[in-house]
Amino acid sequence: MTARTTGRANRAQGLALEDARDAQHAIYAARGIAHLTRIPTPVTVIGRTTLDARGRACFKACFAARTGVDFVGWARPNGQVVPVAVEAKTHSGDDAWDSGLRPYYFDGVGGGGLTAEQALQLRSYDHAGGIAVIILRTWGETWCIDYCDLATHVDDVNRRTVRPTEVGDIGRRLVGVDWLEVG
Repeated sequence: MTARTTGRANRAQGLALEDARDAQHAIYAARGIAHLTRIPTPVTVIGRTTLDARGRACFKACFAARTGVDFVGWARPNGQVVPVAVEAKTHSGDDAWDSGLRPYYFDGVGGGGLTAEQALQLRSYDHAGGIAVIILRTWGETWCIDYCDLATHVDDVNRRTVRPTEVGDIGRRLVGVDWLEVG
């Protein structure tokens, strides 16, 4: 399998994971349990704006290199409204998942699962008393990992990676897509 094919497969898996989150978040919203919005990847306009034949504005653009988390909003897990940030990640390898966090720092370094911007955003939600989680699909299962638990794990093991044998110690395996565990 070429790098391009692997990249396309990983992107498709990531989008499927985000779509599943969207569907579950719609159920949460309908029940008044939470309201989460998917944050689109920002784009940078790199050309002039023109009008097409239908009169629509068109422009050349590229995706921004720096992005935040996939979903933000609020939830009411115990009757109290708290801010929520969710990042969905997929890992297709059999080896350890590189979290992107470096030991003893909570800001991330990039090149791994979480970008520095995502790590900072998750950390800020956690520090505000909110819910900050990573939904990780890997090794044939889907896991919900609290950001603080991931950061603590990285410090404890003094490495950025989470091994398949360790993920159960810091996350909970999801059956279905109900990561808030509200039924």
